[in-house]
Amino acid sequence: MHPDFQLSPGSRLFTVRAIHSHSPPRNTHFVKPQNEKKEQIDAEEDGQLGDRRGDELPSELATAGGRQQWFKVARRWLDDQRAEQAEPIPRDRAKRVKEAKRRMDEQLFIEKFAARPHWGLDMSYLQSWSEIERLYGQSAQDWQRVYRRLNSAGTFDGHLTDRLGISMRPKG
Repeated sequence: MHPDFQLSPGSRLFTVRAIHSHSPPRNTHFVKPQNEKKEQIDAEEDGQLGDRRGDELPSELATAGGRQQWFKVARRWLDDQRAEQAEPIPRDRAKRVKEAKRRMDEQLFIEKFAARPHWGLDMSYLQSWSEIERLYGQSAQDWQRVYRRLNSAGTFDGHLTDRLGISMRPKG
């Protein structure tokens, strides 16, 4: 930081103040208009927000009881989801870690990016037909109907359809 200036806290902004009274501060032609602009913005925010800061929690989360209630509902929703998607836990540690990574990747893609895995780029995210139905809904059932009609000989079967249990070719 330049030795002629010191940052001092304001209500919502930092202002620059000269700390050496014996020498004139440099760059005042730049600092003064910037400070005036910031003070104007600060005054406008004070008018809009009053004593509030603008980053307060929603009213239902503002109290400890409200937060506990929110967490209780969220926990119940997660428990219900886990019960619907219950699968046996592999005994082998390497398989458990691989499964955990797969699920985390899937959640990231689906929840954060609102994406669904591309079947043609099968990276082992999709493990069962029930996952496909959960992700794609009615369109998965429509697709399967067309797939069975057009793939009666198993021409389009592969590792993915084998893993999902929807291959048409005879096993063996």
